[in-house]
Amino acid sequence: MKTATWLKASLGGITLLFFAVVLWIAYSGRGGTMFAFLKHVPGGDKTGHVLLMGFLAFTLSWLTSFRVIRMGIIQVQLGAIAVFIFITIEEFAQLFSANRTFDLLDLSCNYLGIGLAVMCSFLVTRFYDRAAE
Repeated sequence: MKTATWLKASLGGITLLFFAVVLWIAYSGRGGTMFAFLKHVPGGDKTGHVLLMGFLAFTLSWLTSFRVIRMGIIQVQLGAIAVFIFITIEEFAQLFSANRTFDLLDLSCNYLGIGLAVMCSFLVTRFYDRAAE
Protein backbone atom coordinates (compact mmCIF):
# COMPACT_ATOMS: atom_id res chain seq x y z
CA MET A 1 0.00 0.00 0.00
CA LYS A 2 1.37 3.40 -0.90
CA THR A 3 2.32 5.67 2.00
CA ALA A 4 -0.18 8.38 0.98
CA THR A 5 -2.99 5.81 0.71
CA TRP A 6 -2.06 4.29 4.06
CA LEU A 7 -1.95 7.75 5.64
CA LYS A 8 -5.36 8.68 4.26
CA ALA A 9 -6.88 5.38 5.38
CA SER A 10 -5.40 5.75 8.87
CA LEU A 11 -6.48 9.36 9.32
CA GLY A 12 -9.90 8.56 7.91
CA GLY A 13 -10.35 5.71 10.37
CA ILE A 14 -9.16 7.81 13.31
CA THR A 15 -11.48 10.67 12.29
CA LEU A 16 -14.51 8.39 11.99
CA LEU A 17 -13.71 6.74 15.32
CA PHE A 18 -13.37 10.14 16.99
CA PHE A 19 -16.75 11.32 15.71
CA ALA A 20 -18.39 8.01 16.63
CA VAL A 21 -17.14 8.47 20.21
CA VAL A 22 -18.38 12.09 20.30
CA LEU A 23 -21.83 10.98 19.10
CA TRP A 24 -21.90 8.10 21.58
CA ILE A 25 -21.06 10.47 24.45
CA ALA A 26 -23.71 12.95 23.32
CA TYR A 27 -26.49 10.37 22.89
CA SER A 28 -25.63 8.46 26.07
CA GLY A 29 -26.40 11.50 28.20
CA ARG A 30 -22.80 11.93 29.34
CA GLY A 31 -22.24 15.05 27.24
CA GLY A 32 -22.83 17.43 30.14
CA THR A 33 -19.90 16.07 32.12
CA MET A 34 -17.61 15.15 29.22
CA PHE A 35 -17.99 18.49 27.44
CA ALA A 36 -18.00 20.68 30.56
CA PHE A 37 -14.68 22.23 29.49
CA LEU A 38 -16.55 24.04 26.69
CA LYS A 39 -17.93 26.43 29.31
CA HIS A 40 -14.42 27.93 29.47
CA VAL A 41 -14.06 28.31 25.68
CA PRO A 42 -15.25 31.59 24.14
CA GLY A 43 -18.54 30.79 22.40
CA GLY A 44 -18.62 27.47 24.23
CA ASP A 45 -20.70 24.80 22.55
CA LYS A 46 -21.18 26.87 19.39
CA THR A 47 -17.41 27.20 18.88
CA GLY A 48 -17.19 23.44 19.28
CA HIS A 49 -19.79 22.92 16.56
CA VAL A 50 -17.95 25.21 14.12
CA LEU A 51 -14.57 23.60 14.78
CA LEU A 52 -15.77 19.97 14.80
CA MET A 53 -17.84 20.22 11.64
CA GLY A 54 -15.15 22.27 9.90
CA PHE A 55 -12.57 19.64 10.80
CA LEU A 56 -14.81 16.81 9.65
CA ALA A 57 -15.73 18.52 6.35
CA PHE A 58 -12.11 19.42 5.58
CA THR A 59 -10.87 15.93 6.46
CA LEU A 60 -13.51 14.20 4.33
CA SER A 61 -12.81 16.58 1.47
CA TRP A 62 -9.10 15.79 1.75
CA LEU A 63 -9.80 12.04 1.96
CA THR A 64 -11.80 12.29 -1.28
CA SER A 65 -8.97 14.31 -2.89
CA PHE A 66 -11.18 17.42 -2.84
CA ARG A 67 -13.47 15.79 -5.42
CA VAL A 68 -16.42 17.93 -6.47
CA ILE A 69 -19.87 17.14 -7.82
CA ARG A 70 -22.02 19.43 -9.92
CA MET A 71 -25.30 20.67 -8.48
CA GLY A 72 -26.81 22.79 -11.20
CA ILE A 73 -24.36 25.57 -12.01
CA ILE A 74 -22.23 25.15 -8.88
CA GLN A 75 -19.63 22.59 -7.88
CA VAL A 76 -19.77 21.23 -4.33
CA GLN A 77 -17.07 19.23 -2.57
CA LEU A 78 -18.15 15.67 -1.98
CA GLY A 79 -16.80 15.63 1.59
CA ALA A 80 -18.61 18.85 2.50
CA ILE A 81 -21.94 17.71 1.05
CA ALA A 82 -21.65 14.38 2.91
CA VAL A 83 -21.10 16.20 6.22
CA PHE A 84 -23.94 18.64 5.40
CA ILE A 85 -26.39 15.79 4.84
CA PHE A 86 -25.19 13.76 7.83
CA ILE A 87 -25.23 16.65 10.29
CA THR A 88 -28.64 17.86 9.13
CA ILE A 89 -30.11 14.41 9.72
CA GLU A 90 -28.29 14.09 13.04
CA GLU A 91 -29.47 17.46 14.32
CA PHE A 92 -33.12 16.77 13.44
CA ALA A 93 -32.81 13.28 14.99
CA GLN A 94 -32.26 15.07 18.29
CA LEU A 95 -35.99 15.88 18.26
CA PHE A 96 -36.57 12.20 19.01
CA SER A 97 -33.87 11.71 21.67
CA ALA A 98 -34.49 12.12 25.38
CA ASN A 99 -30.82 13.00 25.99
CA ARG A 100 -30.47 15.60 23.22
CA THR A 101 -31.98 18.99 22.45
CA PHE A 102 -32.54 20.26 18.92
CA ASP A 103 -31.01 23.71 18.44
CA LEU A 104 -31.24 25.67 15.21
CA LEU A 105 -28.22 27.74 16.27
CA ASP A 106 -26.17 24.53 16.63
CA LEU A 107 -27.19 23.60 13.09
CA SER A 108 -26.23 27.07 11.85
CA CYS A 109 -22.82 26.77 13.53
CA ASN A 110 -22.38 23.35 11.91
CA TYR A 111 -23.07 24.92 8.51
CA LEU A 112 -20.65 27.76 9.27
CA GLY A 113 -17.93 25.20 10.06
CA ILE A 114 -18.62 23.37 6.80
CA GLY A 115 -18.47 26.67 4.88
CA LEU A 116 -15.14 27.59 6.48
CA ALA A 117 -13.79 24.14 5.63
CA VAL A 118 -14.80 24.60 2.00
CA MET A 119 -12.99 27.94 1.90
CA CYS A 120 -9.88 26.40 3.47
CA SER A 121 -10.06 23.51 1.00
CA PHE A 122 -10.24 25.98 -1.87
CA LEU A 123 -7.15 27.80 -0.57
CA VAL A 124 -5.24 24.55 -0.06
CA THR A 125 -6.02 23.23 -3.53
CA ARG A 126 -5.24 26.61 -5.10
CA PHE A 127 -1.89 26.75 -3.28
CA TYR A 128 -1.15 23.14 -4.23
CA ASP A 129 -2.01 23.80 -7.89
CA ARG A 130 0.31 26.84 -7.94
CA ALA A 131 3.11 24.90 -6.27
CA ALA A 132 2.77 22.12 -8.85
CA GLU A 133 3.27 24.55 -11.76
